[in-house]
Amino acid sequence: MSMASSFQRRGEDAAMTEAAADALIRDHAGRAYWEARRKSWDADSEAKSQFWGRVAMRIFLKSARRFG
Repeated sequence: MSMASSFQRRGEDAAMTEAAADALIRDHAGRAYWEARRKSWDADSEAKSQFWGRVAMRIFLKSARRFG
């Protein structure tokens, strides 16, 4: 895997994480973080669990900036 494709993959993952965080915030408002954590705990693979963990962290950071 080349360095360029590695950066592209990271960028795509970041965009997917951001989109999932925004969707959960839109759909679940103040419970978005806990919904992402629930998805992480209930995931059927380590990769999905890690993805939803990153989404939860992104929601946490967005919330901290909004209220902090």
